[in-house]
Amino acid sequence: MNNYKTVKLKMTVYNRLKRHKQRNESFNDLIERILNFYEALSNPDILRELIHSIQEEYGELQTMWEEKGEYS
Repeated sequence: MNNYKTVKLKMTVYNRLKRHKQRNESFNDLIERILNFYEALSNPDILRELIHSIQEEYGELQTMWEEKGEYS
């Protein structure tokens, strides 16, 4: 995957995770929405990378929110 697509993918995941915190939607709903968005690519490697990125970003954001007392 080229750098542009990787950066765009990570920014999309990051932005959706930020919105996830604000919306109080379930994490599974968030994953489903993101996967549906990228399903048109029909590339399992991209979807696997996306899931891995979501898991990493979500863990980092959750830790940050907990440290700041902003995550409930």
